Amino acid sequence: MSSFITVPPSQRVLIPGEAVSSQLQMLNGDQHNVRQSNATLNHTLRLSYAALTNLEAFSLVSHYFLNGVFYGFDLPSEATQGMSLTIPSGYLWRYAAAPECESSSTSTSASVELVLKPPSLT
Repeated sequence: MSSFITVPPSQRVLIPGEAVSSQLQMLNGDQHNVRQSNATLNHTLRLSYAALTNLEAFSLVSHYFLNGVFYGFDLPSEATQGMSLTIPSGYLWRYAAAPECESSSTSTSASVELVLKPPSLT
């Protein structure tokens, strides 16, 4: 199995997820939210790479082809370097969509969107 590329991204965007909750309609018309668990779902991490070599771009795309949106994986520390991001035990990342790559004659820029899934969904 290939591993996610160890190149530090040029930009990282973290979109926090949501707590699992349900809305309950009361007889008097009020609505109350009830939290279902301590887990949070759908943390999204967007990674952008400005100047990948052809080999690094190939590694990123081949990692997507092997994992797709179905299999979870860990990120190397380079991907979250400089962020104070603590991932709970058992959570794994999945691709939200295919990586977007744009190539020139000397380098490739790419962006990828990942979603963090709890152990029961990985």
